[in-house]
Amino acid sequence: MSRGLSAVLVLLAAAAAVGFYLTAGQNPEPPPGPGAVEPVEVLTAEAPAAPVPEPLTQPPAASDAPASSDAVDGAPGEQRPSAAPTAAPAPAATPGEPAGTPSSPAQPPAPRTSQLYLTAPGLTDPGTTEMFTATWVDAEGYGLDGVVELQRAEGATWVPVAELTTEVGRASTSVTVAASAVYRLAFRGSDELDPQVSAEVAVIAETRLESAVTVTATPQSVPAGDAVDVAVTWRNADDVPIIGDLQVQELRDGSWVTVTTVTTGSDGVAATAVTPPATREYRAVYPGGTRYLPVTSDPVTVTAIAAATIPVSRCATQADVDALLPGVGCHYTSVSAGVFVVGHDYHGNAWWNELPMGAYVELTGEQAGLYEVVDRVIAPGRAGELGPASQWTCGERCDVILQTCVGDNTGFTWLRRLDAAAA
Repeated sequence: MSRGLSAVLVLLAAAAAVGFYLTAGQNPEPPPGPGAVEPVEVLTAEAPAAPVPEPLTQPPAASDAPASSDAVDGAPGEQRPSAAPTAAPAPAATPGEPAGTPSSPAQPPAPRTSQLYLTAPGLTDPGTTEMFTATWVDAEGYGLDGVVELQRAEGATWVPVAELTTEVGRASTSVTVAASAVYRLAFRGSDELDPQVSAEVAVIAETRLESAVTVTATPQSVPAGDAVDVAVTWRNADDVPIIGDLQVQELRDGSWVTVTTVTTGSDGVAATAVTPPATREYRAVYPGGTRYLPVTSDPVTVTAIAAATIPVSRCATQADVDALLPGVGCHYTSVSAGVFVVGHDYHGNAWWNELPMGAYVELTGEQAGLYEVVDRVIAPGRAGELGPASQWTCGERCDVILQTCVGDNTGFTWLRRLDAAAA
């Protein structure tokens, strides 16, 4: 085998090892615009448009306060100088010319400058009707009334698309976007205003692809305030992983709120954690871009439960049980007939026997997890009087048994684990 062929095979093997995935940000090039001094900015979900000013609706109010009669530096009766300019004396009349006639015609005021802003969708599907909005303000930011022209670049020229008549600096029109193009606004000028054009805006019309986003939460039931692992998966219609940014949202008071943004890797998966203060729904959202349509996952519910907490250690002898700190139980490993968590009632554990059916208990340390109280048995007698532990086990009906004394008797409270993933 030749060296050249060997090199080709090595390159192919390396390419296969990289894997196959797509990125959400593979953007098409914007169409060219005639006379563009700078590159045309594509306004997409990845590159949002710059803010457009809100036209002011009222000119500045002229001061109607009377002239001040305050004296200057205490000089009685002397007026302060006015800020208004003093009128120049009229020029002397030329002999033979009527008095008051100027010697030359007055110059008209120079046209004022203005600013035009075009707001248009950066991205759409071919044949979709979209809204284009013109904003027209003077140098001070006050809205102007008049007619401006929406233009589209075709080759080396600008062709008219629509006329927009602004009121207080705003006007909108609907445009059916057949293909990608560059647009702008233009005002041809008048005696009062200079000619003006807006910045050029590229509108990309591309047939975008479908994709699917899924979200999972582990565990789905946790004590309130505990963290939950959230995994998000993003794939296209051919089940190929997609690399890109997705929003993880939480439903609060009827509204979806973005809590974080995650980026999927080459496997199309991203991970994060949330800490629900109460039961919440979560979902993942892609708002849409140049390659893929907007997509939203089905929501997943995370149940946050108010649970009593029992710290649990490990013990093997009665001496270990006697040495427990108040409020702490221990997994009595000398018993193999079931999982017994034991503790003395006089060490602050008597409340175990008062837990109502359906209450929730969080064990920390040994046998950590979230449990529900499903049953209770009160056995006559204590310790050795009870016989073998196998008489008091719950079998498959529960996962953990809380054992503590009740007066001269012994209480066995059965707990069933709510989420095996919490172990």
